[in-house]
Amino acid sequence: MGEVFHARDTKLNRDVALKVLPQDSPAGMERLRRFEQEARAASQLNHPNIVTIYDIGQIDGVTYIVMELVEGRSLRDLTAERALPLKQVARIGAKVAEGLAAAHERGITHRDLKPENVMVTPEGFVKILDFGLAKLTIATGDSDATVPHTTPGAIFGTVFYMSPEQAAGEASDFRCDQFALGVMLYELVAHKRPFDRRTAVETMTAIIRDEPPPLIESGTLSPQLLHIIGRCLAKEPRERYASTRDLARDLREVRDELSSGVPSGGRSLATRRRPSRAMRRSLVAVAVALLVLAAGAAWRIWHTQSVPPAGGRHALYFMPLRSDAGGRDGEVFSVGLTDAIAAQLAKSPAIRVIRPLDDSAKPANPVDAARRHGADLILQGVAQRVGDNIRISYTILDVKTSSQVGGDSVSGPGGDVFALQDRVAAGVLRATGAPPLAQGGGVAGLDRPADQQSYVTALGLMHRLKDEAALDEAIGRLEALLLNARDSAAVNGALGKALLTKYFYKKENPLVEQASLYAERAAKIDPTLAEVHVTLGELKKTRGDYPGAAAEFQGALALHADLPDAALGLADTYEKMGRAADAEREYQHLLVLAPDWHRAYSKYGAFCLQNRRPEKAVELFRRQAQLLPDSGKGYGNLGAALLVLGRHEEALQALRKSLAIGPDSIVYANLGTCEYNLGLFTDAATSFEKATSMTGGDATRWMNLGDARRWAPGQRPKATAAYERAVERAREALKVNPADGLAHAIIASSLAKIGRSDEAKTELDEALKLEITNPDVLYQAAVVTLLRNDKEGAAAWLRRATAAGYSPDLASRDPELADLR
Repeated sequence: MGEVFHARDTKLNRDVALKVLPQDSPAGMERLRRFEQEARAASQLNHPNIVTIYDIGQIDGVTYIVMELVEGRSLRDLTAERALPLKQVARIGAKVAEGLAAAHERGITHRDLKPENVMVTPEGFVKILDFGLAKLTIATGDSDATVPHTTPGAIFGTVFYMSPEQAAGEASDFRCDQFALGVMLYELVAHKRPFDRRTAVETMTAIIRDEPPPLIESGTLSPQLLHIIGRCLAKEPRERYASTRDLARDLREVRDELSSGVPSGGRSLATRRRPSRAMRRSLVAVAVALLVLAAGAAWRIWHTQSVPPAGGRHALYFMPLRSDAGGRDGEVFSVGLTDAIAAQLAKSPAIRVIRPLDDSAKPANPVDAARRHGADLILQGVAQRVGDNIRISYTILDVKTSSQVGGDSVSGPGGDVFALQDRVAAGVLRATGAPPLAQGGGVAGLDRPADQQSYVTALGLMHRLKDEAALDEAIGRLEALLLNARDSAAVNGALGKALLTKYFYKKENPLVEQASLYAERAAKIDPTLAEVHVTLGELKKTRGDYPGAAAEFQGALALHADLPDAALGLADTYEKMGRAADAEREYQHLLVLAPDWHRAYSKYGAFCLQNRRPEKAVELFRRQAQLLPDSGKGYGNLGAALLVLGRHEEALQALRKSLAIGPDSIVYANLGTCEYNLGLFTDAATSFEKATSMTGGDATRWMNLGDARRWAPGQRPKATAAYERAVERAREALKVNPADGLAHAIIASSLAKIGRSDEAKTELDEALKLEITNPDVLYQAAVVTLLRNDKEGAAAWLRRATAAGYSPDLASRDPELADLR
């Protein structure tokens, strides 16, 4: 990579390390890119086990990095003279894992971890060096899955410490670093590498196919350390640690055990998954037996958290209250009243409340739906207005027998809504044998009858997601309520959620700031409201703060373990952080929590689509369509998946079926893409016009409209206005998330098509700096490069785009690339 000098910083009067890229570097631009990548990756990290970057610059054509001077010896040199004591192995391993965990939580993977890149000072400090091959995982946008920043087919790293996926040239994530650490630990314990062969090719083949020679347990080599090494060396990434933070914790426990001589008892090992394939085949029988028991315990712990045992905590499937009044107002009020009662019931530790998550898709058979959700009871009822009073009649059914086990009719003044919800909740708790609650379910500051009714109505309006006027009415009601309830966590939290929902529709940046103000105020007033942490998680995710978003969603789940919105948010956040295995686990858990929630199938399907599993996405979207027979969303998503598979005629049928049910901007956009790929440019322009007119359109849709007009007969003069709008919307998106490389790529492509070539090149460089392996960014790089009359460069970018996952079928249909054929 470069030469390293011991240097003196004369301004700050300190010794530093100065890394210089030689001017006569034969690798040219690629070496410079890797050199800058090292500085950019490491500079994002501030951790005692990672070398600190002070500065990067260029003088007279010489590029340099100024970094912390680490005086000591590499782990390779340290172990060349003597074997290290096992407790020192565990201590160094724990420190390396802690540094890696900090990097992984910032979306950075090292990819070249080896003993030469770990320094140990005379005082025992451990530092990780050389992030020259580091991989940054950055999401492509709010609704898109993260694309792993590794080009399939490209092999990176040092052969002996490569993971199987790296050796095979497949996409890799942070777990390749865990494998490398496993190789290092094995080498420190056994004094030889586990996959050492005569040639590099034979070594890579062994890494992919062979199991490591067994490590023999002794009095000092504990089963816990064997388990850790075996798990890190698992061939399948999903069998390694879901979080490197867990790996660091396990190594600390082994370190403490070896230092004190007191067995740890496998405290954290008891909550792990089943042993990996490598560990099962390699470790001694005693260790295997212990770990199989631990894996069984892990399943039991998770299972009892998700589905309560018979005779313990009740799971109550709460159907929305029906209204006898009919019409929009009656339905809105009854749905809001359901929310209020459910919130009160959820305060009881003896009740797990399960709500159908889309009131427009009520299950045809509530008993079957309750069984799918693991519920043992069903609560259903009707809200009736009798003059100025409200009567709520409800029944409780046993899911096993379908027989009634409780019920009552509660009446009271229509203005005293909170007293009614308390009486219903108290009756339900009595009927189920649960202890009564110590406090009522009122909202601070809402003492007036009119305010209580307005609050409940606002909750109901927020369920009408397809009705923008209803959302605006809810926002108006909640803002008015703040006059008397400024210090109400419930009102502030609901307003923050409503404003965030409106942002998702309108993409108006001030809405993010407003939503943040109210959500943060709500969390400060009452930090125990799980729903508020979900809103804060969504806001941080929108801004690109993925570690912060993950912490909020995890906090919500700690407060309310069965909250599907929190599980969905966490899955989506993991996806954007590049933690695909963790995202997959959360999506699968979400389907257990909410097996009838169409949005769970929609988001999981999108995840599969982005991760090159379109057939699985088709299966999930078909289920979404079954759950929403009167909505076009499922058919719209199904059409998108079929489009990715290249089944254009089937895609057209699904998309048109969706639009026959009702207009939808996303479906119009996908229909336009399908028509564009079929060469129906005039039809595509019409579809994109409808998509942009419905919601204002995001940058991608405006660029697509420009592309359709560019090729539709007689419409090219109108393309410029669409491209200019795409640039405008992309710049707005960058104000919210400056790390959005795709937004820069859209700006570049749009500017190139209207003749602003130099500006396009600047934007493209920024896009590639942020997302060098995002297939959509790479594809736009090919387009921009071709428009700059560089065919060979365009062909190179196109090869990289298709290697990273861009569809060759779609590329072959794009008239923009006709000159490359």
